[in-house]
Amino acid sequence: MSVRYHLRYQIAPEHDVEKVTTELAAFCRKHEIEEVVLFYGAEMFNSGLLSSADEDRWFDTIRRSTEILHTAGIDYSLNPWMTVLHTDRGRSMPADRSFAPMVSPAGETATAVASFADPAWREYIAHQYGRFAGLGFRVVWVEDDYRYHN
Repeated sequence: MSVRYHLRYQIAPEHDVEKVTTELAAFCRKHEIEEVVLFYGAEMFNSGLLSSADEDRWFDTIRRSTEILHTAGIDYSLNPWMTVLHTDRGRSMPADRSFAPMVSPAGETATAVASFADPAWREYIAHQYGRFAGLGFRVVWVEDDYRYHN
């Protein structure tokens, strides 16, 4: 089996996606990196589960980035960063989503973390993963907040 190099990369809608992704592709070619794992809504760009408008904004950014990477001959995969969310951290549910919150074994109710049992959340995550998967990623990674550790 051969080694395959991946570069994990957070692309952001607030930045010039064409310029940033073109530079990213050049870097990958120069350093023989075959694939970029794109993240959305990660780390300092994470404000919680996505509203409909936020999802559209991230989708447009990721779509444009994948077009540029594809043209440059760089493979790409996706890490959506969150499914239900790891923890509240002062966040709340998006105003346009009505998810049932996660409840801890001690009875603590989350303000931003959705319940796995909520049909509305399941529809949301299936739609979001399906929508992004339609962009042709080699792999769509399932984030580790999917396991119970909230």
